[in-house]
Amino acid sequence: MTINSKWLCSLALGVSATVLAFGTTAANAQFYRGKTLNAIINYAPGGNTSIQGRLMMRYMKKYIPGKPRLVIRNVAGAGGKVGSNYLGEVARRDGSFFGIFTISLIAEVLKDPALRVTHADFHLIGGLGSSSIAYVRTDVMKPRLKTGSDIFKLTQPIKSGGHDPSSSKDIMIRLGLEMLNIPYKHVYGYKSGGQLRKAVMQSEIQMMADSTPGYRGRVEPTMVNTGMVVPLHHAGIPTADGGMVSDKNFPDIPNFLQFYQKKYGAGARPKGMYWKAWRLMAGMRAKILRALFLPPGAPKAALDDLRMAFGKTMKDPAYLKEFKKLNKALPNVVYGEDGEKFIRNEIKNADPALVAFLNKFVDRARH
Repeated sequence: MTINSKWLCSLALGVSATVLAFGTTAANAQFYRGKTLNAIINYAPGGNTSIQGRLMMRYMKKYIPGKPRLVIRNVAGAGGKVGSNYLGEVARRDGSFFGIFTISLIAEVLKDPALRVTHADFHLIGGLGSSSIAYVRTDVMKPRLKTGSDIFKLTQPIKSGGHDPSSSKDIMIRLGLEMLNIPYKHVYGYKSGGQLRKAVMQSEIQMMADSTPGYRGRVEPTMVNTGMVVPLHHAGIPTADGGMVSDKNFPDIPNFLQFYQKKYGAGARPKGMYWKAWRLMAGMRAKILRALFLPPGAPKAALDDLRMAFGKTMKDPAYLKEFKKLNKALPNVVYGEDGEKFIRNEIKNADPALVAFLNKFVDRARH
């Protein structure tokens, strides 16, 4: 494969590449016949986004008419925003580029200056929802934690970690700790879930939150089952009455509201903007956390072909079997047009008072 100098310059941030070769057959020759399709992953190799994206591509490739040659690259940085900016500002809009992203809609709602594009302008191919599971090292205090609720006895600040002040992961970690009145110091700058898990294992940080695939596939077997960490709570799914129900994939881990009530008593519920912010972000993650996008202005033929391939992949028994083996759960799928409406509505209809609160909350982390 020859990569021209312009491409190398645009990826000077540090990019890893994987090439998957496709055969070309006349029978499938359509929009992508004889072309190269470039997939941009907006987090570093070894993290949940990269692992999930590459797994999906191994199956989705066979359903793309024309059998294009696929090049997968990781363009990481700023909590995924570097990759999003690349797709919206640099990538060609002729159907030859698409993104495999973990998206932070909250960063867009907050008009984070580091995010110079809007996901509402992208064309959504499809996406997956996920929960967020917080966990902590058992040696964070003496005697060691035996259950998650033992953390309520902590008196010294816990060291948590994440990507970026406006990342949904980081905001939710901080919101949760403050609602539970647990002292903490939060560290930023990790480019992937893999780096964060390594930091936990090396005791560089003591607490983190992972997506469903990261927790079930990697944290549970290597850290929970060895006694290194214990789970605290999962994000939960907001209900219309202002409450919360559990994600069916986590009958063994309390949702945040249940965990909160372990400290403050049955029937207790957080109040004010903290709780509104948590419910907003938990709902966003449950609906769509990882997404496949074409850039603005991409040809309709490319979008139609990729949406079709995504849909077939989500029904592929072999993909579902491998996904479940890795994640201990089946994917929570959202399809193109439905997902686009959700993204537009979340951005357009955000409560101004809540946006102001979250902007102050994020700014506090930056100073």
